[in-house]
Amino acid sequence: MSGAMVSYTLVAWMPSYFADTFGVSTTKAGIYSLFPFALLTFSAIAAGLIGDRYIKKGASTLKVRKRLTYIGFILCVIFIASLVLIKNEYLAILFLSFAFASLGIAVPGYSVMPAEMLPRHGDILYGFVAGVGTLASLVTIKLTGTLLDKTGSYDQMFLIMAAGGIIGLIVFAVFATNKPIYGEEKINV
Repeated sequence: MSGAMVSYTLVAWMPSYFADTFGVSTTKAGIYSLFPFALLTFSAIAAGLIGDRYIKKGASTLKVRKRLTYIGFILCVIFIASLVLIKNEYLAILFLSFAFASLGIAVPGYSVMPAEMLPRHGDILYGFVAGVGTLASLVTIKLTGTLLDKTGSYDQMFLIMAAGGIIGLIVFAVFATNKPIYGEEKINV
């Protein structure tokens, strides 16, 4: 859910951030906004392969999933929060790219857990979780516009997203499981 909030909010505001903060053209802002998604793609694939390798070697699936998620979200929070200190467009591209790459590390950690919990209906659970994340991002997208109107700065957006990442990580740490829900394997639907 926190990953959706961060990524959707940044998708909505990243080009404006580059244009407003660094005075670049909308074309350049759009091009800058592509780099984070490219890194996310590669990091998600790499993290998934690494996680699979550890599981094949006998590591606990849940521990591998949690570690990937922890590493990804902790790094993402650090890079997002650091953006309030960045005053250079190239460093901003780098930090946003690293933030998205960090989300890519987390994706293979948390995204498969619904399918492990409900082997026959994980798609429904994942859809519910993703839907809640999308609704949360609608709030942060709107809140960002409101904060920009009042302050003229994106700093509050970055700090709110970092706080959301921390809250999401705490909730994940407390409730994350991949054990099949009782009785799931016995249902003959």
